[in-house]
Amino acid sequence: MKDFYEILRQKELAIERVRKEIAALKFVAPLLDDGNTSRTGESPSSWRKDT
Repeated sequence: MKDFYEILRQKELAIERVRKEIAALKFVAPLLDDGNTSRTGESPSSWRKDT
């Protein structure tokens, strides 16, 4: 059986990786936007920003 703290650390690293991927997608989304946002009436700057 794996150590509880090892599993917890792996999950924390996975969460951090996903946060970085989301930040990267938010960065490139405006570059790919052709003027028609998929979110009606929202601009990328109004999307939630994680801290």
